[in-house]
Amino acid sequence: MNTLRVIVDSYKDELTLYWVTISGPNAEVMAQRYLPVLATVWFEGNVLQEAADWVRSGIKKVSPGKPIVRRVGDVEMALAGDRNSIYSLTIQHKDYQSWLSPRIKEMKEQILKER
Repeated sequence: MNTLRVIVDSYKDELTLYWVTISGPNAEVMAQRYLPVLATVWFEGNVLQEAADWVRSGIKKVSPGKPIVRRVGDVEMALAGDRNSIYSLTIQHKDYQSWLSPRIKEMKEQILKER
């Protein structure tokens, strides 16, 4: 059995993290079918056809511990896998932790105001 899992986090209508995993005995077939489409998620600067083509070519090149990375503005796309049983596509702000920290502070302040 194969598994396709998609996790999307957003904040104020902005994509903060987009994570796709495909696993199972036919992971490569599923990756070739779904990952190019899933890479076309909209964010500023992402040229959809370029993103799909990048994933298509990357699926054939991934190896364990060596993700293939594409940067578009402040966003990093990373394709990883072992070409046999698992693939992952992660799309997030290139410096996710420093991007997230002020947002968490802002949310805490908002919660305190509402109390």
